[in-house]
Amino acid sequence: MIATSIEQSKKLLELGINPETADMCFDKGVHSIKAHLECDPIITYFTKDQYNELVDRYVPAWSLNALIELLPEIKGTPFVMQKFKTENNNYYNLEYEGIIMLPYCKSLVDGCVEMIEKLKKENLI
Repeated sequence: MIATSIEQSKKLLELGINPETADMCFDKGVHSIKAHLECDPIITYFTKDQYNELVDRYVPAWSLNALIELLPEIKGTPFVMQKFKTENNNYYNLEYEGIIMLPYCKSLVDGCVEMIEKLKKENLI
C-alpha cells in the first residue's frame, strides 16, 4: 500500500486532518491514485457547487511520508518506528515512548493512521 485507502482518508478527514496535508488523491471516477499535484488544481479553481461535485469524485490520500509528517514530537518525545521480523512476517512497533504504543502493526500506513486517531482522541494533536 503506497497511501491511505479511501476509508482511511475519510477517517482522517473526519478527525479534522487538513486535506491540504495530503500529497496524493483518489480519482474515484477511474479507481486509481494520482499524485496530489494532478488533483489539487482541479479542485482549487471551481465554484463551491462545482467543488462539492468534485469532492464526490476526488478523495485526498496521504502517502507514508505525509502521514509521518503529521506525527509531531509530543511532550519532547519523538515518534519512533521499529521494524522486527519473525520467521514469516515483518511487524512494526509505533510509539511515543511512555505515552502511546502500537505493537505488531503489519502495515506502516495502517499503524500511522491508527496512531493519528489515538492522538486525536487523547487531544495530543
